[in-house]
Amino acid sequence: MERSSTLESNVTYFSEEICSKADDTLRFAYLITLNRDEAHKCVQSTFKTLAAKIADFKDTDNLTKLIVHESWQHLKDKTFTPQTSHIAPNAFNKLSIETRAAIAAIDYLGLSAEDTVEALGMTNSSLRRKLAEGRNQLIKQS
Repeated sequence: MERSSTLESNVTYFSEEICSKADDTLRFAYLITLNRDEAHKCVQSTFKTLAAKIADFKDTDNLTKLIVHESWQHLKDKTFTPQTSHIAPNAFNKLSIETRAAIAAIDYLGLSAEDTVEALGMTNSSLRRKLAEGRNQLIKQS
């Protein structure tokens, strides 16, 4: 009976808490890949990973940071072919994947610098450098 209760609790948590972050996850993935199909693949992979690990993080205090971290694990070592889009500024095409991730995590999802450093596995100085360079490029190209 206890196993059934745990399973039901996990399903409820997944559907109510994690699935409520699907839009944020898709936005983060899209701003990194600049490709709708690749962003959808990332969301699917991320959510499969989260479902498999739900017992390990169910009591996390920052679900957005966890989702950014898991999404980043699926994206960080890949190359993507950007699609023409009206959603993300064309200037994003010229930014590195790491810079896009930093800007997306902080400016679009509202993570703190500390949480972003942890989620993306960057140093604080690297994060600040990528944000400054990226924001500067975006301003120049707008």
